[in-house]
Amino acid sequence: MKKQLIGFLVCMMMLATIPLAAGVNEETCEEETSVIKTFVRGIILRPRFTARSISFGTVFAHYRVIGKGVSGTVRFPQRLSFDTDYKGILTGHIVFAVFDGEPDL
Repeated sequence: MKKQLIGFLVCMMMLATIPLAAGVNEETCEEETSVIKTFVRGIILRPRFTARSISFGTVFAHYRVIGKGVSGTVRFPQRLSFDTDYKGILTGHIVFAVFDGEPDL
């Protein structure tokens, strides 16, 4: 019972933060850096791990490319793909992680 309650609370906290970040307007940076990372959070489906990439279908996810000032939301049935290196949480249904590089939409 406690695990279900904790899982429900984490899910509700993640869902509460997505609309706040999606509505924020940010001025684009004139200078691009060589380090590009992408922060992704949301609800996903069927992550697939290969030797060179990670891809997953999205129900609703928000991404922000750090170093370029690009952000956006992805909804079902789109898929996101990244290189294999990431830091964070990537489960069967939730992603809250920082990936190296830009997403392949």
